[in-house]
Amino acid sequence: MGLLIHQLLLLASIAALSAAGWRLASAAVPTGLMRVLATVAFAAAGAVLSALALALVGLGASPVALALAALVLWAVTWRAAPLRPPSAAEQLGGWWSGLTRPGRVARLAVVGAALGYGTWVLRYPGLGYDALTYHLALPVAWIHNGRPGSLATVWDNLPIQNYPVTWEVLITWATAISRTFVPPTLLTPAMLLLLGASVRAGLAELGVSPRMAWLATATACTLPLVVVQLPGPNNDLPDSAWLACAAALAAGAAPWRAGEKGASRERHPALLAAALVAVGLCVGTKTTGAPLAVVALAAGAWRCRDQLRRLLIPLLLAAAAAAVVGGVWYVRNLVQHGSPFWPLSTTPWGDPIPAAFRSLDASLLSKLHATLHGRLDDYWRALAGGVVVVAAALVAPLWARRRVVVGFAVVVLGSLALWAASPYTGDASSTTLAVGATRYLLPCLLAAVATVALAGRGGGRHELLPAAALVAALVINLDHDVSLGFPYAPSARLLLVSAGLGALMAVVLELVARWVVGGAWWGAPALAAVVAAVLLVALLVPVDGYLAAHARTGQFDAGLVRWLDSRPAYRNGSAPVLVGPVSVAVLAGARLSHPVTVLGADDPCPALAREARGAWVVMELGAVDYRYDRHWIACLAGQRPTAIAAGFLIYAPPRA
Repeated sequence: MGLLIHQLLLLASIAALSAAGWRLASAAVPTGLMRVLATVAFAAAGAVLSALALALVGLGASPVALALAALVLWAVTWRAAPLRPPSAAEQLGGWWSGLTRPGRVARLAVVGAALGYGTWVLRYPGLGYDALTYHLALPVAWIHNGRPGSLATVWDNLPIQNYPVTWEVLITWATAISRTFVPPTLLTPAMLLLLGASVRAGLAELGVSPRMAWLATATACTLPLVVVQLPGPNNDLPDSAWLACAAALAAGAAPWRAGEKGASRERHPALLAAALVAVGLCVGTKTTGAPLAVVALAAGAWRCRDQLRRLLIPLLLAAAAAAVVGGVWYVRNLVQHGSPFWPLSTTPWGDPIPAAFRSLDASLLSKLHATLHGRLDDYWRALAGGVVVVAAALVAPLWARRRVVVGFAVVVLGSLALWAASPYTGDASSTTLAVGATRYLLPCLLAAVATVALAGRGGGRHELLPAAALVAALVINLDHDVSLGFPYAPSARLLLVSAGLGALMAVVLELVARWVVGGAWWGAPALAAVVAAVLLVALLVPVDGYLAAHARTGQFDAGLVRWLDSRPAYRNGSAPVLVGPVSVAVLAGARLSHPVTVLGADDPCPALAREARGAWVVMELGAVDYRYDRHWIACLAGQRPTAIAAGFLIYAPPRA
């Protein structure tokens, strides 16, 4: 019963923040996809702000406090911002009624594929190394200390808690209310939907034809760098999604109005406030999307410069929210360590970069030959169609000599050069690290996709070459996505069957609307009820079997998780887990009942022995160096190890 209450609280909190965001968005734009994007940005910012505010009094992970904060935000918005028509139900009904029959079938096919993927990822939650040791480990620590955003250690001697952690705070908000790992498992796939909607909406505002916009959206969403992010709550995809959202909102503030086919004739300068909030979410999630997000915002502000004085108050409020949501991490690092980007970089007067980072901070340009030598095939597998769109974007001004295309191509070239000159992109010793740095290139790839689509603006023969480039990139992407295999991607058959069921549902709804209710729009209340029921089932059903499902994916912690989950004392208990040298988030248990603490190599033996009483002690053997292992084993000499499971040494509590 308690689990059900937690999930109902989460759904109610999401509904409250969404309603508040919808009201705020209505002040900027009356209808359309832009209002939806603004709503998502405002709602996400509200969740992060409420968690950070409650963290000041140690209640940042209290389900009741977070839910009440969401209701308070809704109530304040309800009083301060009048709702402008249409309502959400009216907009949904009008949008659905305005679609052609093939359009409805296509959209519900996408919904079906999304539901199929969501079901698969809950059955096989293949949380990767970064998710387990960082993106999900920080929320687990914060849920038990009540202070999201605090400096909780999840790696011994590696201060990754000083990174920008807006995405991790958003994960904490959802996970703290639900008290399960199901919401963070679904959050990253949800960000793919935001990415697709943002690319589609932004290109439409820039005058790109619908067919080119859909083709560009499909190309962007099938990039292998995007697909490999989906199984775990990693932050590269969310960063790119917030970048695309900010760029779309900035474009909607002053869309292209040159009279070309498909160009918008309306502008909504108040969307700049929503764009500012989205920029804050982007900058606070990861630094890689920040440069292009600022460029997009500056371009939108320049095109709306005659309206900025009128919008001064909402822009100042949005800037304040963005500063808290996305800027607080940089200010903290500047004050504590002398550099806003510490520990990745420093200043002459700041703290030195930690030794573990100094050994990896070479750029691709500084070690070009050593990094690329013998790895071109690896880079091709990682980038796939991204190579095609970048090449096409750089030569796009040759066949589309328009100022906007040239400007976008310059942005692509600049972001590509910035990536190659950035630290941590060049590594001669590790193919995994060298090729893994291509994920920092995602913002550049999105800009390249937009550039190619813009080169085809105007229709007719203008679309031929850009469309050919996008189709080629899409085909290459799909070929590489299929080869990713388990646990990164489901089988193509599953997605096709799910899409087919979604298309069939569209036909059934069409028949019901025609024969039962005479063609009138009846679906908004029913759809809301169905969505709520589906979400509730998705949140409840996989919970108790989550650890076993995760172990089936064969990640580095699979044997450890399988062994612990088979022990009733662990599965049904709440004893602390002491782990080292790196945290493993799922050791908190299916319902997050176990506090997880990382013990450092320099901790004195008496403290370690004292903390180990009544706790599960888990040590990864040889993970850093054997001095770490020897220190632990020596400190726990009076205890007998319970088991060795897949490279982990385990000490069970005496009573277990």
